[in-house]
Amino acid sequence: MRLFKNSILPFMIVMLLGSCGKFLDKDINKLQDNAAGDKYIAWGTIFIDPPATANNWSLSPKIYIDTDNGTRLVIKSSLIPSVNIENGGRIVANYTPYTTSVASGTGEIEVRLNMIYSVLKKDYITQSFINEDPEYRADSIGNDPIGLIFAGFGGRYLNIQFTIMRATDSGIKHLITLVCDDVTPRNDSVYLTLHHNNFGNAGSVESVGFVSFDIGTIIPEGAHSVTVILIYKDSDGYMKERSGTFLKPNN
Repeated sequence: MRLFKNSILPFMIVMLLGSCGKFLDKDINKLQDNAAGDKYIAWGTIFIDPPATANNWSLSPKIYIDTDNGTRLVIKSSLIPSVNIENGGRIVANYTPYTTSVASGTGEIEVRLNMIYSVLKKDYITQSFINEDPEYRADSIGNDPIGLIFAGFGGRYLNIQFTIMRATDSGIKHLITLVCDDVTPRNDSVYLTLHHNNFGNAGSVESVGFVSFDIGTIIPEGAHSVTVILIYKDSDGYMKERSGTFLKPNN
């Protein structure tokens, strides 16, 4: 998983605090070691064979996760009695491998599932699309604060773990949108802006969410990689950015 470097844009003025495009490469991020075995996290897509809702592990003969780094995690046991995630859904999994080999792209690994989180899967929209009806569309995507816990590339996805503030027991859904700037001419980089619309539902309760944006089509024709600048309005109200290199996906 390639991670973003942090920068900050106070009052919309760009100030790079890290070298653009430099990443920490980790296919699997180890969380901790304990007597029960090493625990890891991975972003990926879950599959149930035969296809079904993964709400009862014992009813499905094979449940596996195709991680973004190319490894298949075959779930042989679980600390979770049930979970409501659809076949083919995006997830973040906390797991313990039964084997010692966890190298990227080596095939299947049998694991114990410790925890699993559902991930929202979305496509990005373009700035030119917003410009077709700027008064309505720019207002719809919002400009409310959103905190980033994690942002990194995996396969064709930009994976983000975020925090938002909401009112207690409101039940109002918030909107998370990624906008690609296809209007400003740039030769060597792609600018993405993460937007949050709380629909007037700001409050004191912090909620954590996960989203995977399919950005596999942002790489210019003939290129194998591109520098991505991710801009967002942080929880403190300041505009900030993260930057890194997105590699052309295999599919």
